[in-house]
Amino acid sequence: MYMLRNSIQEYAWGSFSALPTFLGRPSPAPTPQAELWMGAYPACSSQLWLEGKWVPLDAFLARTPEALGPGWRSLPFLLKVLAVEKPLSLQAHPNLAQARRGYALEEAHKLPLDARNYKDANHKPELLCALTPFEALVGFEKPAQLRLLFEALALSGLGELVPLLGLEDEASALRAFFEGLLRWPQAERPALLAQAKPALSCMAQAGAFADKAALALRLLAEHPGDMGVLASLCLHLVRLEPLEAVFVPAGCLHAYVQGMGVEVMANSDNVLRGGLSPKRVDVEALLSVLCFESREPQVQKAFPLPGEEKALGAPVEEFCCSLVRVEARAPFVPGRSGPEVLLVVEGEVVAQGPQGSWRMGRGQSAFVRADEGPYMLMGEGLLVRVRAGKPERPATAP
Repeated sequence: MYMLRNSIQEYAWGSFSALPTFLGRPSPAPTPQAELWMGAYPACSSQLWLEGKWVPLDAFLARTPEALGPGWRSLPFLLKVLAVEKPLSLQAHPNLAQARRGYALEEAHKLPLDARNYKDANHKPELLCALTPFEALVGFEKPAQLRLLFEALALSGLGELVPLLGLEDEASALRAFFEGLLRWPQAERPALLAQAKPALSCMAQAGAFADKAALALRLLAEHPGDMGVLASLCLHLVRLEPLEAVFVPAGCLHAYVQGMGVEVMANSDNVLRGGLSPKRVDVEALLSVLCFESREPQVQKAFPLPGEEKALGAPVEEFCCSLVRVEARAPFVPGRSGPEVLLVVEGEVVAQGPQGSWRMGRGQSAFVRADEGPYMLMGEGLLVRVRAGKPERPATAP
């Protein structure tokens, strides 16, 4: 087991205080702190403490493949802590075939990094587990529901677009309407969004659409002239309580809105954005990977595994994620299978392994080799445990 040192990503949507407080550092920070990364992604690899010095985790794994175990050539997952103060971009992630194709094409054209949509050739399915109350926009609403919303909004400029939501095939209806929004002529956007502001203000006062209208008003203030404001109304507004989670598959349109959470994903940084961001936006690239399927996001609670561990479901090959509540009355000895990362999110624990013991407080993390023997967790705290490989079956139905 090795202690990790991790990097913070500073993005405009981050919080000045949430991550510094979580990590026990001075708060507020001088710049917004958005994401704490734990893993071996080449552009922002964690470092591990080895023989008296810090060594990049990706370099260590490249020269020590036995630490990954059979079946892996690199650490297949990336773990983050997100501190969302302002809404993230309207975005989706490609599936594996799309990522490989897109990356190869941009590599062949030798595009500079800031002109790329694909930073790597991997997909990025992700699981978000809330640490605080958390809001997110996830997945398309049903066309019939959207038709009610936009008819109530009564924007005359959308007169020809709204009836498309009545198409018999739901996927066709969503595609036609949503593509129409994002491809709206640039010159006509100011007038349409100026018309939308008082309509959203009225809708935000009461009714079934009040919360989404209030969020759209907030987005309009931060991103005037951006059609992502109206596009955000097409998505489910999801509210998570602490330790509840939601899975976001490839092609699912989403935007995290506010809160602090742990995010686990395949080892990728491929994000295709359609608006609401100062970062690179490519509407056509986003539309090319979207799944135009109306599906209610499934908010999940952790389900029991054998022993003192609860798992969160993610139908992926690369990782399984669990929550471990360590109590003073009984040490926890997990079963081992593959490389893993441990992150303390509450309290303080002592991890004891074959090579010694380490005390870890909130915000601290460790890497456990695949070829390392059993270890024990003692103390009082809550950990996120992420392992390479498929999730285990629940001891009881979730």
